[in-house]
Amino acid sequence: MATSEKKKELLLQSFDILKNDLEKNSDKIKELIGKVAKFDLHMAIEMWNYILIKGEKYLKDSDTAYRFAGGVIYEIKTRTNKHTILQILKDNRNIAQQVFGESGDICISTLTIISESLKIRDVELADKLLELVYENKNKERSFGEIFEEVCEYTELDDDDEEDEDDNVSIAEVVVKWAEKIKDSERKARIMVSLVDFL
Repeated sequence: MATSEKKKELLLQSFDILKNDLEKNSDKIKELIGKVAKFDLHMAIEMWNYILIKGEKYLKDSDTAYRFAGGVIYEIKTRTNKHTILQILKDNRNIAQQVFGESGDICISTLTIISESLKIRDVELADKLLELVYENKNKERSFGEIFEEVCEYTELDDDDEEDEDDNVSIAEVVVKWAEKIKDSERKARIMVSLVDFL
C-alpha cells in the first residue's frame, strides 16, 4: 500500500494535469481536493482557491457551480470533518466569498454549513455566510427559500445547557435575517422553525 506521501504526490501530479480543463475534469478535481485535504489541508485550500479563480464562469452558472463550491465542501467534509470545513471558511475569506457570495448554486452542502455554524454557536461565521448568500446576485433561488432550509436543518438540542448569552446571540442573528424575508407565508414558516431559538 502506498504511503501518505506517495498518495499526495500522485494526487498533485493528477491535479497538474486535470486543471488544464476545469470544465471537463471538475468532478474528479473536487474529489481530488477532498482526498488531498486528508494529507495536506493547506495544499487542498490552495487547489480550491485555484479552481474558484480559474473556474469563475463555471462557479456563477447554477448548472456547474456545485462542482466548484458545494461539491468541494461535501468532499472535504466527508473526508475530514465538519469542523475542518468551518475552519477553512473562517480562515479563508476568498473561499467563503466565492462559495457563498458568488456561486450560482446554494445547495444542501452549503446550507448545512450555515446550519452547523449555528449549532456550534459560531454566530459570527453564520451571520457572515448568511450575508454573503443574501447579497449573492448569482444564486438561482431566493434568499427566503434558502434561509427557510437553513432554519429547517438547524435544530438545537432541547437539553442543551449552553450559555444563555449564546442563545440570545443566535436568536438575534436568525431574527435579523428572517426580517429580510418579504413573502409572508415563507416568513411564517420560518418563524415556526425559529421559535426554538427564541
